[in-house]
Amino acid sequence: MESCISSLSNVSVGIYRSTIRDNFSFQMALEDWRLKHPVSYRAEKYRVLERDFLDRRAKLEAKYQNCFRDLYRERFEIVNGVTEVREPNTKGVPEFWLKAMKNNEVLAEQITECDEGALKYLQDIQWRRLVTRGRGGFELEFIFAHNPYFEDSSLIKEFRHEQTFSSEIKWRHDQSLTHKLIEKPGKKGKPIVKTCQSFFNFFSRRPDPQATEENTYSQDIVQEFRAQIKYDFYIGKIIRDKIIPHGIAWFTKEALENNSEFYDSEDLYNDGYSDESESEDEDEEE
Repeated sequence: MESCISSLSNVSVGIYRSTIRDNFSFQMALEDWRLKHPVSYRAEKYRVLERDFLDRRAKLEAKYQNCFRDLYRERFEIVNGVTEVREPNTKGVPEFWLKAMKNNEVLAEQITECDEGALKYLQDIQWRRLVTRGRGGFELEFIFAHNPYFEDSSLIKEFRHEQTFSSEIKWRHDQSLTHKLIEKPGKKGKPIVKTCQSFFNFFSRRPDPQATEENTYSQDIVQEFRAQIKYDFYIGKIIRDKIIPHGIAWFTKEALENNSEFYDSEDLYNDGYSDESESEDEDEEE
């Protein structure tokens, strides 16, 4: 028995000494690499700090988003006439979201006169943070009242690591705002469908740039796909970061008078996809 214990002790001592020696070797190797590659070492250190920053920011956003949710609910009820305000004969705020978006110069360029009829039925816009396989993203949900344009009660647009996914709009007969049917047939006897400028093209499906790059598409076409997706992120972040939290300020045009507080849209475009956290510890939704 004593010999067994002695043997185990010797093994333990050997493991301990080997571990110390291996750790020392690792530390020496790390120090050697750091001295030989100072730029790479600092870049990696920066990436670690940046990832920690993004993780902490996402958790802080999630915490306060729960606080904001009650305020957003109150706003929804007032805008849609669920809660009566003190003014007599007043129920709801007609065209609240349409006017708020049109007062933003970037979104105003996306909204056509034909779109306004459908956007008058927009009751609310909500956003949620998403995490899939450790990669961050978010989704926008546009909630509509029953309307003569499409059957959907909500339209969703997801943004996930340089890709977007959208609801397929179920247009009512002859009510599509994104495509117009031209009666004159083409060469093969089929009607010609024309793509129209519309805010609702925001919900069009975008090709996956990585998949298209592996196929026969030219580099110019692939770059065009990437540009479309980047612009979708740009529009999505304006709605998420500007319109949703400050909807009242955009509706009343207060946002137009306080450019420093509400206007940094160019920065949102230059950011591209950069503000999407890669933490696996975030909640699925805020």
